[in-house]
Amino acid sequence: MNQKAEHDAVNILKGEGLFVDTGGLLSAEKTDKIIEISRNSFRRIRFNDQDGSSVISSTQYIDHPLCFGRDVFDIVLNRELLSLLCSYFGEEPVLTSCRLQKKILPHKAGILPHRDPDKGIGVIHYFTDCSKNTGATQFYLGSHINPPNEPLTDVKVDDADYFSYVQLNNFNIASLDGYPRGTTAIFNRSIIHSVPAYSIPGRIVILSIYHPRCIAK
Repeated sequence: MNQKAEHDAVNILKGEGLFVDTGGLLSAEKTDKIIEISRNSFRRIRFNDQDGSSVISSTQYIDHPLCFGRDVFDIVLNRELLSLLCSYFGEEPVLTSCRLQKKILPHKAGILPHRDPDKGIGVIHYFTDCSKNTGATQFYLGSHINPPNEPLTDVKVDDADYFSYVQLNNFNIASLDGYPRGTTAIFNRSIIHSVPAYSIPGRIVILSIYHPRCIAK
């Protein structure tokens, strides 16, 4: 990514809350390696055991994918990615969270529009194709700047601020449906996003969170 492309990406990220890269930050070779490694790991690691595997709703997480080796480090600490984040933050970025996620069951209800509780930048590296059938995240552009006034108060979970679809009628929606494996979605964690209902499990991604060094200390 040259300097102009990085500058444009940062402006899009600041204005819309989302920037999507299709293969420049994640090569097909790395994608294939992680798929193979993750297959072995998901077979070997039991649910909710001491090795850092957990299941939440229809999703299994491996909480320490950096243990998979150099390939994961190369992906989440990609120089171009860190340079982009440095330009966005105005200072050095720090990786503060990294988890491998696999959708293991269909989800008939999907995930309601919500805003993550903490700040920073989220990055999703897709190792499988993005499809509405396997769970394509959609983002409500600009909602990190001007969100609806009041989140829902009758939602049973309190892990995030949730909103109704009606509250978001005035926002343009960017869906990752149709993007190929190797896609990287970079987003402001205050942007409202959702996952519509999906019928086919198997989606594999790495979810990472980055903060500026001044906050991460």
